[in-house]
Amino acid sequence: MISKAFARSPFGRIKQMPYYDSITLLPLFYIFFDYLFRFSGGNALLVQLWDELALIFFISLIAFDFDSRRLPKWWKVPTALFFLSGIAGIAASGYFGRSTLDGYRLIYQPILWGIYFIRIFSKEDSRKKAIDILIITGTFISLHAIAQIVFKVPMQGNWVDTTDVISLRAFSVLGSPNSLGSILIMHIGFLAGLIWAEKDKGKKAVYIFCELLALAALYFTYSRGAMLALAGATVILLLIKNRRLLLYLSFAGAGLILLIDKGAYRFYNLVSPDTISNMLKDGRLSKWAFAFCEFLRNPAFGKGYGQFGGSIAIKYGITDFYTDNFYLKTLVENGLFGLIAFLLFAGYFIYRFAGESDNRIQMGVSIALIAFLLHNLVDNLYGIPVLTFYYYIYFAMGISLIKHVPKEVV
Repeated sequence: MISKAFARSPFGRIKQMPYYDSITLLPLFYIFFDYLFRFSGGNALLVQLWDELALIFFISLIAFDFDSRRLPKWWKVPTALFFLSGIAGIAASGYFGRSTLDGYRLIYQPILWGIYFIRIFSKEDSRKKAIDILIITGTFISLHAIAQIVFKVPMQGNWVDTTDVISLRAFSVLGSPNSLGSILIMHIGFLAGLIWAEKDKGKKAVYIFCELLALAALYFTYSRGAMLALAGATVILLLIKNRRLLLYLSFAGAGLILLIDKGAYRFYNLVSPDTISNMLKDGRLSKWAFAFCEFLRNPAFGKGYGQFGGSIAIKYGITDFYTDNFYLKTLVENGLFGLIAFLLFAGYFIYRFAGESDNRIQMGVSIALIAFLLHNLVDNLYGIPVLTFYYYIYFAMGISLIKHVPKEVV
């Protein structure tokens, strides 16, 4: 009865279109839709709600259009438990109206996009098209970022330290060099897996070219956190899978740091007395110290979703700063209970992707996910919807690869 009603609905008619599978992949262009809505100067309510409306539309599109037997089962229980842990956290820490709802939504809504794409990626053709779209999107962003430096496009905010030798940083359509760096490290990690797995020399050459562009764009963000996160993720994965390659890459990385003047100076400058003094006065270190003191007030369950150091708390006038560390923010808002729940959820899937699998593309997915999580040690990047959207795209890709792609020995 429900299926017949669906067939007669607008969603059923869309399903009958010849380009239905391509329509289901449209959300992969999220970064461009996000840019258009943010800078179009249109209706403020639509700017805030467009991603929720899109999510409802696309989930409705596939709601009665799949055979659950085609989907892997192992991911469902940990995902459901993570959602329930959030509800339990609200019950324990308290409900504070709209700010609590928005804080909960900020953490959990992107996972629904991941669940949607687990279904979409169960089709091999859709998965291959999605990989092409992700490569094209990431390469466009890379070229745009490089062009900003070449043509000296002024930054939209104050993203340069007073002690820096640089005056420009690439930011592309994201508005922030750190956000651009975060999306690039996921793109770079994923491309590394494709390069490692690809046997066709022509495709491998294209992937390598796109990887070099992305690395150049990452350099021009001058984002120390992003660069260190990518290096850390690569080290973690190679310690598990290929220690000999780790040795070679360590020498190459050390050489690059010594050769590239401005990028190297930003790392050296990080430990200078002036930089440390600024961080202690009103920078990251002072924010982290304050956040830790706030955590100690309610260490078990925290102050509640949306109540500290992030975009939701700022929106509702609860705090006036970003914590610049997602995990500290989580400790203050959700306590040890919330942080452990998040780490178990994220860690379980990375273990399945990197620890149990020998698929080379999945190794790239693992680097992408680990790099994003490491970058959150020095920023609140998980609170930026466009970044968490792509994090869960790679998450969905990793889950689909476990069932649908044969292993290739690393």
